Amino acid sequence: MLVALPPKLAQAEAYRQKGLYAAAQPLYRDSIRENDNEVIAWAGLGFCSWKLNQVPEAEIAFRVCLSLNPIHELSLFSFIEMLMTMEKLGLAKGLLDHAYKHFGQCPLTWIASGNLAIKKNQPK
Repeated sequence: MLVALPPKLAQAEAYRQKGLYAAAQPLYRDSIRENDNEVIAWAGLGFCSWKLNQVPEAEIAFRVCLSLNPIHELSLFSFIEMLMTMEKLGLAKGLLDHAYKHFGQCPLTWIASGNLAIKKNQPK
């Protein structure tokens, strides 16, 4: 059963899908103020904040989203990718293991990137 999103949240999702992250961000924040258990709003805020290089806000949003729904795909996979690009490999590995447990696979490019980053940071 599909549930219609509240108008602000629906507009934020439309902006995010078009890559208009700065336009989506305040709508996600408004949606969270109206309902702080709104998983889609937290996920969208995390994604947009990450894409706008607002990493602290992105990390908080992803963590809140995953506390509400530990297998929310957008948050889980975006958070993993963000952590890997920041070379926070310990955190990324824990989330990769969690994702693999629930979804049975992770994109091979992430695993390869993670292995490369781990290899690069090992003492010679």
